[in-house]
Amino acid sequence: MNDTASDLDRPGAFRLNVGLPTARYRELFPTDPGIDPTTRDLLFPHPVHAAHHWVAVVEPDTTWPRVRELLDDAYDFAVRKHDNAIRRVHRMS
Repeated sequence: MNDTASDLDRPGAFRLNVGLPTARYRELFPTDPGIDPTTRDLLFPHPVHAAHHWVAVVEPDTTWPRVRELLDDAYDFAVRKHDNAIRRVHRMS
């Protein structure tokens, strides 16, 4: 499903989306901050997938150091999920 919330049809516009562990997401957004998803260079809950703990930023610039940390968190989370899935498969065999 494509969303139009961030108005990505603008010239040069792109949005970086990052899936996070629940705890990390809630650290960032304990409540809905009500951020306009067209705002450039501001971290916000993903306009469609926030319920799945995704965050987004349109055209990260000054937010890049923080976004990079979140990408590291997302990577570590994905590795843990994968390792857990592999362990479950091995237990079943």
